[in-house]
Parts: sequence; C-alpha cells; structure tokens
Amino acid sequence: MIRDERAMENGPHQKELSELERLYRPEVDLPPYRGVNFLRTPRYNKVRLYL
Repeated sequence: MIRDERAMENGPHQKELSELERLYRPEVDLPPYRGVNFLRTPRYNKVRLYL
C-alpha cells in the first residue's frame, strides 16, 4: 500500500499501477477496505470504475 502511494506521487508509473491493480485489487477489495482505500487514495477512484 505504501509503495503504491509513493508511486502515485511520482506520476509516470500511475497508469502502469492502474493496470496491475485491475488484476490484484478485487482480492483485497472487500467492503471493510473499500471505503478506507477510497478515502485515503483518490487514485483508486479510477480503478473502482474497472472493478
């Protein structure tokens, strides 16, 4: 999680991470985590559209 947040700040790797997140996010995307991740990292808003 921390590594993903740092990558978001860097910028260029953001799209690449979004591709990977579409693969592994559904495993962690449970109701208890969904709201927390959505509020902490706005970047997940884009990934949320693909799930």
